[in-house]
Amino acid sequence: MEFDEKIKWIAIGVLFFLLASVSLWALSAKRAWSDEQARNASLTSQLSELKKERDQAKAALAGDGIPTIAGFAQAFFVFDQITDRYTKAKPLLTENGYKSLFPSGPADEIPKSTLTISGTVSDVEPYFHRVDETHGTGMLVLRHHLTINNVVSTSITYVRLALVRSADKQAYLIDRVEIVHQQKL
Repeated sequence: MEFDEKIKWIAIGVLFFLLASVSLWALSAKRAWSDEQARNASLTSQLSELKKERDQAKAALAGDGIPTIAGFAQAFFVFDQITDRYTKAKPLLTENGYKSLFPSGPADEIPKSTLTISGTVSDVEPYFHRVDETHGTGMLVLRHHLTINNVVSTSITYVRLALVRSADKQAYLIDRVEIVHQQKL
């Protein structure tokens, strides 16, 4: 064999080796990618199952405090007139809780306003912790949209709540309301 023909066969052999190496590398990368996809699918399934279990445990611990807190959010923060918010929220409150809605004045003087004021909420997140059989604490986080004379102001509102179990209703009532923070958006 001549020298040129030997080089040609060596080049063909090297090219064949490179082609085989790249093919094997591509197959192993594809296999590793599919294994990773299967692992991700398994982890996603496990995560959704754990979230479901967490939500069930949260609901079991919350008892009947969550409906009271969520009901308060709708009653107090969703209104078409400023007086509506107090009358709609009153059935969910104790006398002390109703008084806590008026931190700067007497509860019997609901302000009469000439302004057009309304409120709506979204992204309501109620939290509840049972302290004992008759007491609980709660937190309410919500996005509050307040409209005054057709001008909308949006804020995230954090409300701390103290709850007591009503003897006659066997449900929780709110005994103290404290707006902890409002973050304007």
